[in-house]
Amino acid sequence: MALPFIFCALLLCVGMCSYADTLHLKNKRTLEGIVTAETAADVILDVGCGTVTVTKHSIERIERSTQAQNDRLVNSWKDRYMDTGRWVPKDAEGLFTAFSKVKKKEQALMELKGQKENLQATIENRDRTLSGLYASYEEMSTQIKEMSKDDPEAYNKKALEINEMGAKINRSNHDVRLAERRKEAVTEEYADAMKDYIGSLAQVTNSFDEKYRTVEPAAMTQEQVRFYTWMQKALQALHGDFERREIACAKYGNGIVVDVVLNGTVKAALVVDTGASSVVISKAIADQLDIAESKKGKRVRVTLAGGKMTTAIPIILESVEVGNFKAKNVMAAIMEKAQDAHIDGLLGMSFLSNFLVRIEPNSGTLILEEFKPRWVERR
Repeated sequence: MALPFIFCALLLCVGMCSYADTLHLKNKRTLEGIVTAETAADVILDVGCGTVTVTKHSIERIERSTQAQNDRLVNSWKDRYMDTGRWVPKDAEGLFTAFSKVKKKEQALMELKGQKENLQATIENRDRTLSGLYASYEEMSTQIKEMSKDDPEAYNKKALEINEMGAKINRSNHDVRLAERRKEAVTEEYADAMKDYIGSLAQVTNSFDEKYRTVEPAAMTQEQVRFYTWMQKALQALHGDFERREIACAKYGNGIVVDVVLNGTVKAALVVDTGASSVVISKAIADQLDIAESKKGKRVRVTLAGGKMTTAIPIILESVEVGNFKAKNVMAAIMEKAQDAHIDGLLGMSFLSNFLVRIEPNSGTLILEEFKPRWVERR
């Protein structure tokens, strides 16, 4: 292994132990660990999370620790590097393997969340660009109306500018629609990944509880106690990545109605409907939102609860807020014909898929859990 790579790999190991074998290198740096083997050309150094090979010609001298000091160092490694799997007790290897798979699913979920947030930022930036283009288009349209046709050269020049601006608007609209479709696909993938992750986390947590529920600490070996303590903290950290809110709702038949704020201003009463593909609002609510015609799409068919289909006009809501949870650029649809005069529409999966959702119709409660990983702590 090349020496520069060793320094990168051992950055966290250097200078942390006062009771380790210490390699004093000719470049005045030091490496700490336990020397496990030597050849004529190399020294093999155990650093807790693995071993590295250091060429002897790069070493000035080796400062040896005692066996007792090495034993204390190994014990510290068992706490620090349990997540590598190296120090897991034999009887817990199956549980650790299952936990490692959960951690991989968590990482995949984090990556999808990052993609979703990046696409959200892209859509917002393109929307701002598009708003500027529309403003310029309207300004130029006003200017050309006030121009005299007695100067055909100037008039034609302005007309050309308007045409070019129209083309830019079309391209920007196309880019926004592409980003929105990509975000919709990623959001669906994210929702499926979150369900899978939650299920796997619950299984591992149950397996952990079953394994140690009836075991007294006094009956465990030191290694088993160390693993139990580490695993307990690791599972608590994963469960702590979810922010939970219970939102009181009104009962509606076999379901519930929740108060929602749309675009930060308009309040609406929406039926929570996990069978609806998107948020659906009434025409009356859409009128309050004052959505520009340019923001409305062509009529489409949307899925409601039980697979029922209806005709609606697709739009993008700037934001949908329930309790303290908010989602931006949410796919929605305007129902041309109201389903019920007492409600304003449906809270469908284009919003709900951002969360882990549970509905308790008996108590009239909507429970939302948002995945908020502690990025800094995990790095």
